[in-house]
Amino acid sequence: MENKGILRLIEAVLAVLIVIGVLFFISVGTKVQKQEDLTKVITPMLDEIAKNNSIRNDVLVYNFDNSAEDNKTLEYLEKFVGRRLGSRALKDKVRICPTLDLCPIEPYPGNVEVYAVERIISADATGANFSPRKIKIFLWSG
Repeated sequence: MENKGILRLIEAVLAVLIVIGVLFFISVGTKVQKQEDLTKVITPMLDEIAKNNSIRNDVLVYNFDNSAEDNKTLEYLEKFVGRRLGSRALKDKVRICPTLDLCPIEPYPGNVEVYAVERIISADATGANFSPRKIKIFLWSG
């Protein structure tokens, strides 16, 4: 009779140790990474670009021909984004594409999480030259 009590006690202790071990391995395996959602940083920048008449006009006259004027527009937009990022250690890329284009980042920055948000920029529909453009901002940790 005494052996049955000891065996049940050992069995209960082993069961508790197994449960604690499983909980330990589950908690170690699920590391919570606190990383900022950069899409919340990009959206206000796109709103500001859409509301600023001079920047919006620069985007609308973009020709996709890699001219000096087009490169100047992209440079200005990347500086604009850089100023809005402040002291954050982030890299950025700005693309202007036709509205139906996928607008990928080239070259891809490697094995990092890239956040991207896009917005259609257009003039009013009554204008003689209605040619909307898509502007896309990419951000990643650098």
